[in-house]
Amino acid sequence: MKLDEREHGVLAFVDQDGRIWAQCAKSSPYTSDYVVEGPLSGFVTEDGTFTAESEKEFRDWLDDRLLYDELFHVKDREAAIEITQLIAEAAARILKDRESPERRGSQIDAGMANNETGDAMTGDAMTADASNYRYFLSYSGVKLPLKLVSPIESGALGHRNTYIRASYDAEERLLRCEKIVYGEVELRHDYEYHANGALSRALIEMGGDETEMRFDADGQLLSE
Repeated sequence: MKLDEREHGVLAFVDQDGRIWAQCAKSSPYTSDYVVEGPLSGFVTEDGTFTAESEKEFRDWLDDRLLYDELFHVKDREAAIEITQLIAEAAARILKDRESPERRGSQIDAGMANNETGDAMTGDAMTADASNYRYFLSYSGVKLPLKLVSPIESGALGHRNTYIRASYDAEERLLRCEKIVYGEVELRHDYEYHANGALSRALIEMGGDETEMRFDADGQLLSE
């Protein structure tokens, strides 16, 4: 297992085959904390990659150490690398690949329901007009606004525990993106823009905490 520094400041632990088992990156260019992503978070590997039995064993391992696999924040780079390596090595040891490429629909949380097209969600993830949303598997880098990548159709949501939904304005500027985990909104970004198209305000909500950042028309951070 080695540490691989990738584009946009992502630090990934990869095995000899080049497979990523966990990664971390700064949560924002303007902060010092790091975000850690484990292999079941939906950003490192797709849902349904591993057997249900090995996923349970891995989650039990995390629980025993008061860790969890979904995206979470760490205060500094050294701590983030240490925790990321710990998670990566355990994941590579415990998790077993599925023999079949079938995606696991039965693992979706009981609080999340989907109709035949996968558009209807319950709990905080419900929307009155799902047609206004676009859906993605991940994002690239930490610069704001986030760059969303790997788009998916709404009909594929029924097979995923984790995904990102987003809304855009008429000028194709990202207004809001939300990370949905088991039917609940875990992370939300809201953006506002200057007349010249530059980001003017970002509001980030996670775990009950809010961070607001304001920028001038040249993209320079004014306040946080």
